[in-house]
Amino acid sequence: MGKRRQRDENNMKSRLSNVEKVVLSIEDSLKRSHFYEYVQYASDERRILRRSFLVGLMKGLGSAIGVTILGAIAIYILHALAMSNLPYIADFISDIINIIESKK
Repeated sequence: MGKRRQRDENNMKSRLSNVEKVVLSIEDSLKRSHFYEYVQYASDERRILRRSFLVGLMKGLGSAIGVTILGAIAIYILHALAMSNLPYIADFISDIINIIESKK
């Protein structure tokens, strides 16, 4: 019975050694992925709300600037088409530009 008990103890030590290696590997992975910092960030509601607000503000500002630039490009193209001597298109675009300029 002594040899069997010795084998069981060695087997148990081997299993514990393997579990310890897996736990250390998981710990290393969590450290490399900055998991602790993420948990701190996710638990701070004010920080999340502040960041979300700023992100939304920047997206809104970017959209406004983008629409302004695209609108200016569209008006420039329409103005260039109006100046060309295309019979029906030039008259139609000229009317649109006159309407837009009268609203200013």
